[in-house]
Amino acid sequence: FGGEMVCRPIDLDSVAERRIEFDSAAYLLEPCTRELAEFEAMAWWHSTSPRSRFTGSLIATRPVDGGRVSITGGIDHYRLIVTDARGTRTESDLDHRAALDVCRRVLGLDVDELPSLPIGSASDRSHSGRHGVGNGNPR
Repeated sequence: FGGEMVCRPIDLDSVAERRIEFDSAAYLLEPCTRELAEFEAMAWWHSTSPRSRFTGSLIATRPVDGGRVSITGGIDHYRLIVTDARGTRTESDLDHRAALDVCRRVLGLDVDELPSLPIGSASDRSHSGRHGVGNGNPR
């Protein structure tokens, strides 16, 4: 949910359980099947808009030992985010060389270079800091 996570079973028969609230957003889960077509417009936006964090920065995550390791950023500034099984989160800033090393050693990516960003995103940094990739703690 936009960086926030729920790490517990949810009783979908209970409206109170289906309502998920975070500081930044609230969600109401519906116990009904949705058609894939209902998600096409938002999937298109996430994959094409210069304002989407998915087109404006590198994002890679790998589950490890009940937690996860993530890297995000681009060009000259990257961030390593490590979340353990208890939800404790640590963040470290990385330069280009360190980010490439993390992608290879920690995330297991066989890459010679990190991807370049789309034209426009590097100069205006419109996506930077707005989306907080993985910005929440497990609930």
